[in-house]
Amino acid sequence: MKILCYGDSNTWGFSPGSGSRFSEEVRWPGVLRRCLGAGCTVIEDGLNGRTLCRHAVEGDPLNGSEHVLTVLRAHKQLDLLILYLGINDLFVDPHLSVDLMAEELERTIEGVRDVDPSANLLVLSPLPVNVGREYHDDFHEQVEKSFDLASAYREITEREGCHFLDPSRVISASKRDGVHIEAEEHIKLGLHLCVVVRDLFPHVDSPSRGKRKKR
Repeated sequence: MKILCYGDSNTWGFSPGSGSRFSEEVRWPGVLRRCLGAGCTVIEDGLNGRTLCRHAVEGDPLNGSEHVLTVLRAHKQLDLLILYLGINDLFVDPHLSVDLMAEELERTIEGVRDVDPSANLLVLSPLPVNVGREYHDDFHEQVEKSFDLASAYREITEREGCHFLDPSRVISASKRDGVHIEAEEHIKLGLHLCVVVRDLFPHVDSPSRGKRKKR
């Protein structure tokens, strides 16, 4: 079984305290890898600053919906793509609406299926920004939008027949910078995702590929 974890700095393992990278044993894809065992290949592809659909600078390599198509071609055939993107878009483009982000998510899902029809998709919505009042005043609109992303993502995944997880039901962003997750939250998320994956693929320990449950 082959799983691709594709996301931004919260997949890469950015520490909100130091800006360094958490070790593989701490990062949630690494926790997921150990939990699922040797019968599963878990590929990490996290990148600091990666967006769902926006360019910080025209032509930069951080537009996730574009780059994921190349990554998928490199790793065909996947059993599961875990997609965890979106919070950076709010800060790259303050005028971006939640509805437009939802439309971009839908286009991304369709693009993934064109490249690798065998892959199941599990979409994680961005965590709400966890900030103090002073920071909130500076980025009020972005913070407020971050609380609306989960319902927008859920609606799209239901329409597209994908799997969905709202991570805020399991973890929260660090109060130290408002957007990144602490080491213990990485571990909690990885363990929770292990349960989710085993529910989606009951024969995960089998050497045969998991059968697709939803499209």
